[in-house]
Amino acid sequence: MEVQPSQLREAADQVDAAVTASGAAGWRLDLSGGDVGDDELAAAMVSFAESWTDGAAQLVEASEGIAGGLRVSATYYELVDTIVDTGFGWLSEHLGFGTGDGQ
Repeated sequence: MEVQPSQLREAADQVDAAVTASGAAGWRLDLSGGDVGDDELAAAMVSFAESWTDGAAQLVEASEGIAGGLRVSATYYELVDTIVDTGFGWLSEHLGFGTGDGQ
């Protein structure tokens, strides 16, 4: 299986697009306003909103980590490909490897 750095970058862009489309980045759920008539219900709503906001922030952070990791992997694959191409080219040019010369 050959890894294509461009496909890794495309996947990273799709992760970023999904986070952007979700509107989750910087989003905060606020259920503290208004009188719901019951202090326990009001406290439960605030607690839920805080948990929801924390969860959304964690999801965005994880998504950004995934996208960043995909981009780093793409860069590593590109570097390795360049090193291999350059190295084999040098070996072939200077030592006759891969040319059938048998040197």
